[in-house]
Amino acid sequence: MAVTRDTVRTNIRESLGDVNPSETVVGDFRINDVISRNMYAIAGRSEMPRSSVTSVSLSASTYEYTVSSTTGHTVGQVFLNSDGYELAYVPWEQFNAYYRQDTAEPRGSGTPREYTMREDTSNLLRFRFGPTPDATDTAKVHLSVLPAALTTDAISIPFANDLLRALEAACLSEIVLALDKSTLAKLGLSKDVAGKWSAESDRLVRGYNLRMGRLGGRQDRIITDRRTRAVGARF
Repeated sequence: MAVTRDTVRTNIRESLGDVNPSETVVGDFRINDVISRNMYAIAGRSEMPRSSVTSVSLSASTYEYTVSSTTGHTVGQVFLNSDGYELAYVPWEQFNAYYRQDTAEPRGSGTPREYTMREDTSNLLRFRFGPTPDATDTAKVHLSVLPAALTTDAISIPFANDLLRALEAACLSEIVLALDKSTLAKLGLSKDVAGKWSAESDRLVRGYNLRMGRLGGRQDRIITDRRTRAVGARF
């Protein structure tokens, strides 16, 4: 399952007993920062998948597509389904200067061999493919499973249930260790619980890894390569 940063923060507040919205003890910004750091730390210690694939259905004569499932994630590689060709990434300005797709004199259509992308005002990724497709096809976009950054409350954390609980426990441990005695007393907590939460986080990650090992372990790889070449080049 996956939950949003907002849900994780709410669960952390409930565990801390910091649930009075008019008088919070730990600020949202502080909790958000702890969630972000521990999300990457938990992922690094776990056997969770590192990449996923989303499909973009290409239509003849249409060169631009908005892909909502890429929000907040890093794009690794893009392949054309019909022939398995890896499309080369070209920076937005160079791509548009070459293909002129939104002008009165665009370059001709054909089988896409390149793509460009940028984030729009709604935080969605806009992809353009060049040449403009001359037939229906599918582009397979490989994404990082983890978001590149937790910039909004609505971005999902794609953890299994055990890892979500491990994340919350790790965050609770870090937050409690940073609180002074008076703040802890106000919450009815002591620093002793930090060690218990840390141990619980470790136990949950180990349990997840053991289960994944029985299922065959990690089946993918981290995608880091992005080929970039001169716009319009063919090889």
